[in-house]
Amino acid sequence: MRLINRNKNIRYKKIAKVFESAPEMLFDDTSKLVFMSDCHRGDGGGADVFYPNRNIYVMALNYYALGGFTYVELGDGDELWKTRRFSQIQEAYSKIFENLAALYKEGRFLCAVGNHDMVKKKPKWVREHMNVGEGEHSVELYPGITFPMGLVFKHRETGWKIHAFHGHQVDPLNDDFWKVSRFLVQYVWRPLGFVGVNNPLSAAGSPKKKKSVAEDLARWAAKENVMVIAGHTHLEAFPKPGESRYFNDGCCVHKEVVTSIEIVSGTIALIKWSVECDDQGVLKVARTVAKGPEALAGYFV
Repeated sequence: MRLINRNKNIRYKKIAKVFESAPEMLFDDTSKLVFMSDCHRGDGGGADVFYPNRNIYVMALNYYALGGFTYVELGDGDELWKTRRFSQIQEAYSKIFENLAALYKEGRFLCAVGNHDMVKKKPKWVREHMNVGEGEHSVELYPGITFPMGLVFKHRETGWKIHAFHGHQVDPLNDDFWKVSRFLVQYVWRPLGFVGVNNPLSAAGSPKKKKSVAEDLARWAAKENVMVIAGHTHLEAFPKPGESRYFNDGCCVHKEVVTSIEIVSGTIALIKWSVECDDQGVLKVARTVAKGPEALAGYFV
């Protein structure tokens, strides 16, 4: 029991460290925020789990860009375990990166680091790798950007705080030993994935890990009186007011489904983007409110 409690305390301290060092962003009831994570954009090859949902994601991104949202990506946006060179990912999804770069230029792109893109926390790596073009024509994709481990959104009038981060900090194999996990994914589980063998190191593929991560993040949120929006598990979480303050935006790699969390006009909602067929047999990407909207005040009062 002492060992279990000690491990939990270590994990809580890690969350607190991310929270205390995170840049703070002000928002109010006129703000429009969308949280997405775990896109796992790859190189377009057979191991790229993002590829089947690329068009759904593009439609969602266009909706948020045109709708005046600030796009917040909570880690694992780029799959830098299976694909070591970012240039391959940028080449596969050049139009997506053009759109993200445009949002960044307008001050509407924020990004936290996940375990699969941990290298982004190094400014030197970002400067050297996240470029558009080559040689003398190379242009930095997000000039001057830094990728923090987490972000804090503080309500301008009430002081309510939302801690937005990836969530792998409570998963030792994907935090303390992320380099070992990356090696195993790249040289063991990636090849086996082609024949249908799932990676046992992934929280997304383990119900037990998903539950453990969710419980740890929910307890920390309750203890600190802070709302948490995370990713990592690929499993959406949207509690009712009074139940919990732990939310999860899901992922972009469910089969033909992309999920997100929107904060608009002082409310929060879980959104599902999917391909549907209309009465004329035409396929289209549809936006559905899966849960909510709920007033943010209900989670703090």
